[in-house]
Amino acid sequence: MGQTKIQQLLFTLIICFFMVIGMSAYNLVLIHGFDSVVLQNLLTQFLPVFILVLTLDLAIAAPFAKKFMMRIIRPTTKTSIILTISLSMIFMIVLLMSVFGSIMAKGFSIAALYIYPQTVLYNLIMAIPVNLAIAGPLPRLIHLKIFAANFN
Repeated sequence: MGQTKIQQLLFTLIICFFMVIGMSAYNLVLIHGFDSVVLQNLLTQFLPVFILVLTLDLAIAAPFAKKFMMRIIRPTTKTSIILTISLSMIFMIVLLMSVFGSIMAKGFSIAALYIYPQTVLYNLIMAIPVNLAIAGPLPRLIHLKIFAANFN
């Protein structure tokens, strides 16, 4: 979304913000349960994880979603285009960030490889609804409010 590079970058920043908050909170609750450690870890880990997700999104997930997936699926409506790009980007980021999560949980070891498929599954279970219900629509609304004059 966005008509200029700056608008597109701002939109990406907002989506990444909501996805990192949502997915980090989810993963921390899976590990620690609901306690004060979740909020503390969320605050301390947000910036490095945000930078990593943003980098992966801009360098790998977005180009892949916009080029490769559009050739395979060929969506025809605006809604199907949004869903195709969103779902393919979710899938790519989950695959990539699950490597990070597995290594953070088990270190650089064979155990990280063993938990990777489970990590991917757990993250997909939450990433799809978080993106489609919160981190997709809310940034679109914010973006439209900020740049309303450009869409009239």
